[in-house]
Amino acid sequence: AMTEDVILLTPLSPSTGFFVQPQNSAEFRNRGYEVALNLRPITTQDFGWDVGLQWARNQSLVTQLDAATFIPVDGTNTLTPYSVAIEGYPVGVFYDFGWVRCGLSPNGMGAAVSGVDLATVCAGQPTGALYIGDSGFPVADPNRRVLADPNPDWTGSVRTGLRYGKWQLSGLVDIRHGGDIHNGTRSALYSYGTHKDTEQRAVCDGTTCTGNEKTFGQGGWFDGPVVGPGAGMAVPIGENWYRQGLGAGVFAGNSDGFFEDGSYVKLREVSLGYTLDNDWVRRTLGLTSLDLRVAGRNLKTWTDYTGLDPETNLGGAIQNTRGMDYFNMPQTRSFVFTVNLNR
Repeated sequence: AMTEDVILLTPLSPSTGFFVQPQNSAEFRNRGYEVALNLRPITTQDFGWDVGLQWARNQSLVTQLDAATFIPVDGTNTLTPYSVAIEGYPVGVFYDFGWVRCGLSPNGMGAAVSGVDLATVCAGQPTGALYIGDSGFPVADPNRRVLADPNPDWTGSVRTGLRYGKWQLSGLVDIRHGGDIHNGTRSALYSYGTHKDTEQRAVCDGTTCTGNEKTFGQGGWFDGPVVGPGAGMAVPIGENWYRQGLGAGVFAGNSDGFFEDGSYVKLREVSLGYTLDNDWVRRTLGLTSLDLRVAGRNLKTWTDYTGLDPETNLGGAIQNTRGMDYFNMPQTRSFVFTVNLNR
């Protein structure tokens, strides 16, 4: 474990004439574990097989934060949801307005729903159960809170290589388990009405049209436990939800509903090589050997994330933020041919 003081661009009152100031305003604790195992199950003169396994876990925690309730970790981030340092949470968690949920939204003083005792309504329900108002729709929580954590639970990789005579074949698989992604691309396309999910398949009888009714918590529509007076009520879903309602996501000032699991398994690389070391190579080219290799990188991704690539990040490699997807380009797939000349 390692604990260190951190300088962050801490927000200031605009009346000072400045918006932020670099301050030694936080204390972070970081704990990491890594395990690696390398094996050679078979090694002979003509054939060899080696396997490498790696597993790692890194856990950060903001143990102390001065001068502010939260601080954007890149200091200047104006995009929502904010990626912040907030005491008692990992570094970079998402902080914004969400929907009223059991065990997460406040009750009593500063209650998320006026005149409603959430403790009674949510009795026996799991944390995160969605509160449905009497209109049949979720209700916006007027209090900001931590909504998601982009940090993975663990990462790993599996590497293997085969050698047969002068041929070499190798492969690498990367694994990320856990870590939330805010799919801002889906949020924007919902608001524009251009996402496939917003397509309506109405059934009309000449006078009225039906088919766009959905029930929160049922039929694949935000499946999960729901509570409240509107639980189980079918409601029309169209522009009223995707553009004018909470279904517009950050365009509606609310980030809930657009966080997705960013877990993935990636076929990172497959390569095939051959070594030429015959008399022709030595006599004609004056070389001891010639290595030929073809490789494909980022070939396949297995994930439940509905965006283009769960490995994407709006801030790129130069910012401390992670897990933000807003019309980002996916990782490129490439094919490389290599020739090594050995003397």
